[in-house]
Amino acid sequence: MTKQVEINTALRMDKYSGSLGTSVTPKVGLKWTPARNFALRGTYAQGFRAPGAPESSSGGVALSAFSSATDPARCAAGVTGACSPQSVAILTSGNAGIKPEKSESMTIGMVWDVTPQTSVMADLWQIKRTNEINQETTSAAIAAGRVVRDPLAALPSVPGDPGPITAVLAGFVNSSSTTVRGLDVDARHRIDLGGGNGRLTFNATWTHLFSFKRVDPDGTVYEWAGTMGNHDVTNAIGTPKDRVSLGATWDAGQLRLAAIANFRGSMQDKFEKSEECIDHSPLSTGCKIKSFYTVDVSALWRLNKNTEVFGVVRNLLDKKPPLDLTTYGAVNYNPLDYMGAVGRYFSVGLRHRF
Repeated sequence: MTKQVEINTALRMDKYSGSLGTSVTPKVGLKWTPARNFALRGTYAQGFRAPGAPESSSGGVALSAFSSATDPARCAAGVTGACSPQSVAILTSGNAGIKPEKSESMTIGMVWDVTPQTSVMADLWQIKRTNEINQETTSAAIAAGRVVRDPLAALPSVPGDPGPITAVLAGFVNSSSTTVRGLDVDARHRIDLGGGNGRLTFNATWTHLFSFKRVDPDGTVYEWAGTMGNHDVTNAIGTPKDRVSLGATWDAGQLRLAAIANFRGSMQDKFEKSEECIDHSPLSTGCKIKSFYTVDVSALWRLNKNTEVFGVVRNLLDKKPPLDLTTYGAVNYNPLDYMGAVGRYFSVGLRHRF
């Protein structure tokens, strides 16, 4: 429209066989530059995803994972151990009545070149999916009675004990909606050292998750931001609210040195925000998986235009990851922290282009 305003639009049409029909999804982007070094920007987009064959099939069952859940029936019967989460197998089946899921995403942010050497970008964003295709939660499947029990393991001393749950049949369902809100910040600064001493570049990125909320068809609300959930999808890797990356690079012709620090925020040792802390008796995490960070350094020397030597030191400070007794696989370390579980290690290499 003008040199200060840019508008980008797109339209996508997908045609599906069967009852899914045709989907039309738009996308709009707007950028306003009131000053040469400052711009505001925003986007709006819709999305459509047809269910896949495993999600919409009418038959077939697969063992997909293990989860932890309480057993209301045994708990009510007086089996105290059943009142705390226990490990059960999850059997997943398709749902012939599953509907396609739709999404709406919005962003609004700014780009500011503070100086010729310094820039800052920040974007608030939201993604909302409706009719989202998810695996049914373990607790919902248990409440509906879709379980397999072992009656031979029932406690004779507890009248009416139906026996422990060995497997839960949790099919695919359309959740009412999932809404994720967050903030992305990216800052960069450059210093020209002059005198043939090269250039220093610093960069920092921060992603903050305000909310990760899911609403099921029965009205049940789950909030996973800052917890170990969604356990059925992530295998209890967790959903930290904060992730930060800090980097510095010195580039002086043939030589390049770099360092990067990665930070993961702490998480509540819960499957969902409103639930009780996970009981790991006799051990305890204090209902918290502590934050964790690592620092990596690297060097590269260009011998000539075709040959270079490089080396990397991962986890330079030899940081040990915090104890995580919840995460899938029972390795007691979160997969996000495996760099710490490995410890400090080195690698060197030679690259030559012919």
